[in-house]
Amino acid sequence: MTDPQADIPAAADHDWAEAGPEGQRLVRAKLPDAPGEADAVLTTAVGILGRGTRPDALTGHATGLVVGYVQSGKTLSFTAVIASARDNGFPLVVVVAGTSNPLLNQSTRRLRGDLQVDANDGHLRWVTYTNPTDNETTIRFIRQALDEWRDPTVPPQEKATVLITVMKNHRHLANLVRLLRALDLADVPALVVDDEADQASLNTQIAAGPGQQSTTYRRLLELRDVLPLHTFLQYTATPQAPLLINLIDILSPRFVEVLDPGADYVGGQLIFQGAPRLTRLIPPQDIASLANPLTDPPESLLEALRVFLIGVTAGIVQGLGIGNLNRSMLVHPSQKTAQHAEYRRWIGDAFDEWQRILDLPPDDPDRRDLLHDFRDAYDEIATTVALPPFERLVGALPRAFRRTSIEEVNASGGKTPLEPIRKVPQRGT
Repeated sequence: MTDPQADIPAAADHDWAEAGPEGQRLVRAKLPDAPGEADAVLTTAVGILGRGTRPDALTGHATGLVVGYVQSGKTLSFTAVIASARDNGFPLVVVVAGTSNPLLNQSTRRLRGDLQVDANDGHLRWVTYTNPTDNETTIRFIRQALDEWRDPTVPPQEKATVLITVMKNHRHLANLVRLLRALDLADVPALVVDDEADQASLNTQIAAGPGQQSTTYRRLLELRDVLPLHTFLQYTATPQAPLLINLIDILSPRFVEVLDPGADYVGGQLIFQGAPRLTRLIPPQDIASLANPLTDPPESLLEALRVFLIGVTAGIVQGLGIGNLNRSMLVHPSQKTAQHAEYRRWIGDAFDEWQRILDLPPDDPDRRDLLHDFRDAYDEIATTVALPPFERLVGALPRAFRRTSIEEVNASGGKTPLEPIRKVPQRGT
């Protein structure tokens, strides 16, 4: 394997990367109403790329860690880095994205859309592959694309960058390594982006003894070893593991970039510290454990369901269900799928019972009690947002139930559902 200490880029050589048309096209399309923010995103992306290996070097590799808050624009950042890599002469980009097909497909769709791969001239700028294998046709097409970069008579705008997205899975990574070994990459600068780098990438067998390596980690080392000239960027919101691994580990970062989330970012710091009225703590007695087994749905779950349904109903009444707008609620009680099924059953039973009660006569005491509980949920939401009168929502509550699907999203059925959330107008999920 390559010497891990050899990938420290020279500090005085960080300004070689420049903003170009591909990066500018991307940020302008993503942030059309915020030119200042678009410029900042592109400037940061070019700076990150510039801390890696120069595309005109003979050999070398750099490892960087890019840290951003949850849902703060990490994907836009590495997409801008990818676009800038093309602008700065990188013929090959590999994105290691997701440990499941749904996550990989989501990332691939996002990349294709943001980079305008399917635009009229997209084929001139990008050649894309997802989980490729080392078949003769793929090898030939990629070899031809790389040869275009070597040909000085081909205009730069017609040299297509090869963009590969691959699942973070040892089998798919092994296929990719075999494919790349069949190519002449001696003079090919490459960019590798490891999305959610804290998940599965690091050596989970380090405690098993000297030389022990987990399979995904080993495949990533093989991927890096087959690329003589590359920059490896780790993107994550939880950087503790990449920062704390042994400094001689090849995945130990040699530089770190912290992303600016922007002035309008709403994240954990605001929700949990700056605006505590937006959160409610789940009481300890409502959390299932070996010492506290639950046989009935906890009251905090039922309260949260009522809050969610009031939100769905308000959207219906206010006419916010036009297009593909959704309201989603995630219930994550445990890492064990058995509890997922139990909570799925509890939620379904609660919905069935509430719908039955709402069909009772207006003066029925059970119906009055249920509407009293929904009124409490209404009052909760009304402290943070303007709502239509509660009386208007009562009549639309049955529609909220009918438009809400309850999905169990895990791999207990063999694999994770590809489309767990169906987009329909103002649907709750």
